[in-house]
Amino acid sequence: MPDYGPNDILPLILTHAVMLGTVYRECKPKPSVQTMTDFYQNLVMGSKLISWGLRHRNPLTKLAIHRQVKQGQRSQKASHPFTWQYKVEEGRGRFLATFSRCGACSYLTSRGMPELVPAVCALDYEFAKAGNYLFLRKQTLATRGQFCDCLYVSKKAATADQVAQAKLDEKAEAKRAETLFNRY
Repeated sequence: MPDYGPNDILPLILTHAVMLGTVYRECKPKPSVQTMTDFYQNLVMGSKLISWGLRHRNPLTKLAIHRQVKQGQRSQKASHPFTWQYKVEEGRGRFLATFSRCGACSYLTSRGMPELVPAVCALDYEFAKAGNYLFLRKQTLATRGQFCDCLYVSKKAATADQVAQAKLDEKAEAKRAETLFNRY
């Protein structure tokens, strides 16, 4: 695999996708997508360091959002075949990251395992639950959407409708993945 360049982002998530794909490829018989999702979530969320970091990190401070905007701008110049590209729209206590390219989706699809991409995507909801924000998403590249529309909203600024919608979005995304990849 080529080295990541200065504008390529999220190498740790790509490493996770490679690891998840390797485990899946070696399984006989193939586990369900839900089993792989549970495996991946337990692996990542079982780390005390990650859990601590999620509880103590606020991705919705002005500085954190500014960093996301800059990283999104940098990602537009990305050259690695398995990296991410996105743009950020800022708001008060929130930001919308719209991904036009997903490294995990590109990698796992190129390796004949597109059914595993939703397992990687589902972790976004777990991170939000452990963190200080809500996560809402209507579509993903993994489930044949035109883009991934990731809305991060401060729990303090969230409306009751947004709290309910976050739960509905997670269920709807899992259902889309199940429907799309039910043959696996």
